[in-house]
Amino acid sequence: MPIRFFLQCVGWSLPILVGLLVYIGIHRNTFPAPRLTANIAVNEQVHRLALLPTTQVDILAIGSSMTLNNLATAPLLDHFGTTSYQNAAAWGIGAAELERYAPVLIRHFRPRQVIVVTNMVDLQRGSPMGAADTASISVHLRSKGGPSTYLRHWNMPYYLRQMETNRIRFSDPGNYEYLGYDAHGASTLEVPKALIDQGRFNEVPPRMADLDTARIAAFARFARYLRQEQVELLVFCSPYRDGLRTSTVEADAAAYATLLRAIVEPHGHRLVNGYEMHWPDDLFCDASHMDHAGADAFTRWCLSKME
Repeated sequence: MPIRFFLQCVGWSLPILVGLLVYIGIHRNTFPAPRLTANIAVNEQVHRLALLPTTQVDILAIGSSMTLNNLATAPLLDHFGTTSYQNAAAWGIGAAELERYAPVLIRHFRPRQVIVVTNMVDLQRGSPMGAADTASISVHLRSKGGPSTYLRHWNMPYYLRQMETNRIRFSDPGNYEYLGYDAHGASTLEVPKALIDQGRFNEVPPRMADLDTARIAAFARFARYLRQEQVELLVFCSPYRDGLRTSTVEADAAAYATLLRAIVEPHGHRLVNGYEMHWPDDLFCDASHMDHAGADAFTRWCLSKME
């Protein structure tokens, strides 16, 4: 009797299972990365990195959406004369998260240079990342993105929900959550002027007084760690659009660059301050995220200042 009941249950559930597999198969190109962390962008980026055929990268970009969206790939490849470059950035990887996220990637890829694009928000907030998250990331990188990870991080409602949302995230650069990575991991935006979110476009920059001292200390430890690992750090301060640059913003931006310079330069690292140049509003999708043309111009300018 128990065996018969079990077989009946299997028979009843089989059509549902087959239908689910067919649905997933149809939308397989938008099926999400394993839920390694609570940060969707980190999950997708790490999964992409795990599937790379190499574990050695000369130049690695790490950071928040400032690095993901505002650092263009083509100028970097031209400047450094190499294709051994990956952008591993994701939303929410601010100063405190770098301290946990970066070492896992550096141990895996062994870069000689790390690039971080940052603004004051990175010293104010981020997406929490704990030891369990970094352990999951490390295991996933070592497993080369194997499907067994889905069994370790099983959450089918999550996967089905994100699969639907990814239809937009993966294909529409006009969406602020765009994750259509190029071959090196950058995801530059292209939001049509008519669709720009005015709330985001007019967001007032944070004040120096609002910065988190714990995050400042975390960024200092990150810079010191890279020095110990003999990895050069290049920091690009990403600006706000000209329409938001009051005298107060200018003063805070100068103080912010001075703070970061005092953190990185004693370790032999370098900083380029994007606030030294004025950037027209039409290069931006919001207060600080640039569109593709803006990211290209900003990246080229920062690299030219390094020379």
